[in-house]
Amino acid sequence: MRRYLLLSLMVAIVVSCGGEGEDSTDGAGGSGDTTEATSDETTVEELEVDSCALITNEEASEAAGEELEASEDNPLGCPFTVPGETLAEFTIRGYRGSGDAVAAGEELVPEAAQVVTVDGVGDDAIIISSNAEVVDFIIARQGDLFILMNTTFLLVESETPEADRLTELAGLALERLVESS
Repeated sequence: MRRYLLLSLMVAIVVSCGGEGEDSTDGAGGSGDTTEATSDETTVEELEVDSCALITNEEASEAAGEELEASEDNPLGCPFTVPGETLAEFTIRGYRGSGDAVAAGEELVPEAAQVVTVDGVGDDAIIISSNAEVVDFIIARQGDLFILMNTTFLLVESETPEADRLTELAGLALERLVESS
């Protein structure tokens, strides 16, 4: 229950907070470029999509390194849980918005310790770490469609093959979101 409440709080931050993130450093799947984030404000719009249909249980399990299954899609996204458990190990959500992945990250985690740009996923993508050690969020964008993955509870370290697998999964989900919209 604590994880669900923490996830709810994190999503509330997206809606209510703004920030001026400036860090972009090299890391797992990163471009290696250090850039100053100078992006526009983001907006989030409803998108009629079943976020649980964006990845399969097998794909989620492979990326997480443990057996997971999708629960019921809800306004926070699709939670993937260990069978028999109610707490999400990670969530994925598709939405329509404006701005780019960096701007979305600034809204989500204004004081992020690390924001890493990712090449080869949609128009742009980032990995966010609030403590520079664990991948907390992955945001990927194609046009006005976004994928938001909250991966905090997987405890995947930045700059690892496991972080690369999660980024690849976000890219696959983004492709499916684009195809379905």
